[in-house]
Amino acid sequence: MGPFPVKKESDYCLSNRLKVPRTTTYTVQTLFEQILNNDIDIEPEYQRGKVWRENKQICFIESLLRNLYVPPLVFAVNISEYETEIRTCIDGKQRLTSIYRFMEGLIPRKDVKFLGYLLTADWLPIDRLVLIFPSDTGGMYWYRNHPGVSKRKDILPQSLRRLFANKQLVCVEYSDLTNNDEREIFQRVQLGVTLSAAEKLQAINGPHAQNIRELLATHPLDNIPFDRSRATDFRCFVTLAHALTNYPKMNNILIKPSQLAKWLKSDVPKTFRTKMEETLVRMGEVSIPDKGNVSPVEVVFIGVLTNAVSDVRDLSDLVVKMRSREAHDGLCEVRGFQQDEEERIRLWQQWGKAKEQKVDKKSTSAYRAGLR
Repeated sequence: MGPFPVKKESDYCLSNRLKVPRTTTYTVQTLFEQILNNDIDIEPEYQRGKVWRENKQICFIESLLRNLYVPPLVFAVNISEYETEIRTCIDGKQRLTSIYRFMEGLIPRKDVKFLGYLLTADWLPIDRLVLIFPSDTGGMYWYRNHPGVSKRKDILPQSLRRLFANKQLVCVEYSDLTNNDEREIFQRVQLGVTLSAAEKLQAINGPHAQNIRELLATHPLDNIPFDRSRATDFRCFVTLAHALTNYPKMNNILIKPSQLAKWLKSDVPKTFRTKMEETLVRMGEVSIPDKGNVSPVEVVFIGVLTNAVSDVRDLSDLVVKMRSREAHDGLCEVRGFQQDEEERIRLWQQWGKAKEQKVDKKSTSAYRAGLR
């Protein structure tokens, strides 16, 4: 026996083990039909928005046609109320989206010159795939004639369309997964395009996270134009919710993603939902001047200011000033309001600090760690 004692088998067991997944193959045609019939859900809450640009989708189609390696798709399989199987895509959304768009006639297949990688940050291999470098010859061929895309087009020969439709893709299927299990697998397999800080937050499951998702659905803030891609809206709501939980004692509104992640997993105070809903209702009444998108920082500060200014007209005026003047100019205007004067001034000072982070080139990383 060595220097280290060996535990008896009866004393040791693996905890939280998943059922062994089933490995199978499906044709591209089968996967396409399942997407059309909503038998495959490619948009679970934890999935990021569409990330691949059209060129990358076209490259993936070419990879399939040329029999290059494609990693397995990962599904969670559940039984619907109609006793049919529903597959939730845990890994492979970009590949499935590319297949769907190609077979719907939304993207073409392009001629190619050679195989290889483009050595730029935007074209690094995604999802462990070998991508094809498209040629500059401009030759494009379509799977079908979609009426909403390009009037003149060349359709692929029937033999090549049949070849593509019969391509077999390896799939790994899990059963009896909890929502937490799905999210954990999703986070572990994301080795392609790096998830943004906001997408990592969106993948977390917990009482606060579920509340935020429900509030996003019921209070989308359509009156405030801001970038909602790649879970930016989720992160805005989380940052605002965290600030309101600590209001008015918060020292810093913009906190690190790691702190937000920890908070999302904590217990929900009884007053949280009510306070957040009241704030979002008031934010929905704010009049936003038509001057382009509101930044994520501004969205959060508008929410905090709703708790410092009672009159919605005063609040709308303050938002206009906040977006049109430098922080020190707006500070003078804030002093013109009579109620909660000191509180509004302190909030405006925090707004000024956030603005400085945004415009200072040397603070780019600090700003990105804030809300981008």
